[in-house]
Amino acid sequence: MKLRSLAVARVGLTAAAALAVAALAACGRDQAPPPPETAAVEIEKIHVRTPDDGQILVTFRLTADDVTVLFDDQGRQRLLRGRRDGDAKQRRYHERGAGAVALARPNPEARTLTVRRPGGELRWRVRFGKHRILVADHPELPAFELRQPNDETVRVRYEGGAELGRVVFGRGDPIIQVRGPGGEVLFRARGERRSELYGVLLVPDLDPVERYVLMAELLLREE
Repeated sequence: MKLRSLAVARVGLTAAAALAVAALAACGRDQAPPPPETAAVEIEKIHVRTPDDGQILVTFRLTADDVTVLFDDQGRQRLLRGRRDGDAKQRRYHERGAGAVALARPNPEARTLTVRRPGGELRWRVRFGKHRILVADHPELPAFELRQPNDETVRVRYEGGAELGRVVFGRGDPIIQVRGPGGEVLFRARGERRSELYGVLLVPDLDPVERYVLMAELLLREE
């Protein structure tokens, strides 16, 4: 029975191959085959890793058309893609297999960024100042502050309060360390970009989608 099944499978494959050859021949007689799709040009790719075993926690891939975020969520791989809406004033993020999950709307004139759920509910508002970024989920509550006093450090703290940690950029090398309040290394990355975006890893109360959408928007803002 097993040999008979293998024989049937081989006959099926041979027939399929013959049909494929015939289709290609017909295509050659009537019209040229369609050209291959042009791959989006990658502008930048960033990996954030765990400090001990070097496992990739999240990857940001930036092209001229969109940004994709591949991240690990307790052992489950999740993929987000952000693209401009028709009016080009906001970016809609979709998750593979789940549909739209977030709307991000930067306002360069007001130096703000809002992140909403697909239904319009405001989740986070970001305000950009000189050498600092304020992230808040409610205008009446204290914000989280990401302050970059120099090219070597980003400090993350409650606005006017306790420090949550800092991002340390290597001197003369591309090593980036995200450290907790006690100095322990929580995450690592490599790259020449000395940005506050890594500080978002230290902001509490963010679910994974909101965290990585905020980081992606900071990445895009600096392009």
